[in-house]
Amino acid sequence: IKKEESKGLEQNVKIGCMLLQITFREQNYNIPRAIQAYNYGSSYMKNVVNACSYSTGCTFEELNDPTNLSWLDYRSIIKSGDPYYLENVLQYVPDGTNMEFRTPDNEVITLTFNNLSQNQVL
Repeated sequence: IKKEESKGLEQNVKIGCMLLQITFREQNYNIPRAIQAYNYGSSYMKNVVNACSYSTGCTFEELNDPTNLSWLDYRSIIKSGDPYYLENVLQYVPDGTNMEFRTPDNEVITLTFNNLSQNQVL
């Protein structure tokens, strides 16, 4: 890789990480939703969550729980992006993998990954 190409690649990775960090914050550190919102955009993800809340009666607080994946069934309302982005990103993560994240206020969020094709994230 040429030096100028390396600089461009490094810049793109930094920008992608900044955007992902913003998305995590916007999705209240709900990791599955943040990953999907990274592809859709947060405003589109809000539409998915609103549709889910309206149809299921789940409160927004209930939908902020990272183990509540009922919103997965409402991704088809968005006509752009990849409705299966979350599954595509996590397809190489082995079942039973513990993922630990720390928010800026030092709250630790731990998720145990299970195959999303079975709609299971614990």
